[in-house]
Amino acid sequence: MRCKFQSSVLLCIILIGAFALAGGQEVPAKCGHISSVDMFGPEVSAKARTFVAELQKAVRLNHRAAVASMMHYPLRTTKIRIRTKAEFLKHYDQLWTEDVKNALLTQDIACLTYSSSGYTPESGSQVSFGIGHGEIWYWAFGKADTMKVITINN
Repeated sequence: MRCKFQSSVLLCIILIGAFALAGGQEVPAKCGHISSVDMFGPEVSAKARTFVAELQKAVRLNHRAAVASMMHYPLRTTKIRIRTKAEFLKHYDQLWTEDVKNALLTQDIACLTYSSSGYTPESGSQVSFGIGHGEIWYWAFGKADTMKVITINN
């Protein structure tokens, strides 16, 4: 009896903590976990979701210049070193493989994740936000906290 009571109390504590970490926001059941981006508060999570939605739209419509403006240069990739917007546009099809596009376009913006990445002078950020299974990483740059893609794992 005592063990069941202790287990129930522990479960309640975990659920209350999870709710608090999510900023009091209800997490969609389809995510299967707490949407990590919510842990950074409503302003950051809204910016992250808006950024991903805008990137999805630009890629879906093949607006290459708009996509290029959403990158941070130099852009890290697994195949090509991209230092400028012009290089990005030149290698666009090599960077945006079907796997990378699929990861982006199927990403549910309610279920964004993050990874601790340490502080960088360029961003002032201590985390980067992921799309898919790490195919795309982005974070906020500068005093305006403008979201930009920093890595494409193609």
